[in-house]
Amino acid sequence: MDAYVYISSHSSLIEAQKVEILLSTAILPPRDDGFTRRKWNIRECKLLVKNGLLTPGKFELIEGEILSKWGQGRLHIAVFTQIMAVLSAIFGSRSIQSQAQIGIGENDEFNDPEPDVAVLRGSVLDYLDHEPDPSTDILLAVEAAHTTLRGDITTKANIYSKQGIPEYWVVSITNRELIVHRQPTNEGCAD
Repeated sequence: MDAYVYISSHSSLIEAQKVEILLSTAILPPRDDGFTRRKWNIRECKLLVKNGLLTPGKFELIEGEILSKWGQGRLHIAVFTQIMAVLSAIFGSRSIQSQAQIGIGENDEFNDPEPDVAVLRGSVLDYLDHEPDPSTDILLAVEAAHTTLRGDITTKANIYSKQGIPEYWVVSITNRELIVHRQPTNEGCAD
């Protein structure tokens, strides 16, 4: 089925690939609000970005849902800055990347998270032409959680674990605690 997207700023119809967005048969489980949701994949999100309908860095694909990344408050920025400083002192700044994809989308068509901080096995410069492999190139993923704590310690923890990321930290800003997930398995972290 061909879908057409009208982009008013350009006052034109763009066909998706001719802007062809294939309607996926994957449907997300119903919620109690009665709305049916469709599951998006990486290919479709890249097509939306290419055609200016999504802005890179402003969304994450999590369990087939396109989640908007809102601006960060001052407390989140302060905590994030401290995390970056501490990890840079331990691992060196060249091994630290922030708010960027870590290769999960290469292995899982319905997930492409961008952790606040990731510690790479090599230098960021080693990954200029490809994303790191999550199971071998990512040493640590970190999320600073204020409003997203529940999703970070459940949904994202499971995604990172299934991809073999050896260690995942969630810094709970509200509770002022560090939640550490280790020993990843397909069912979640053992520790």
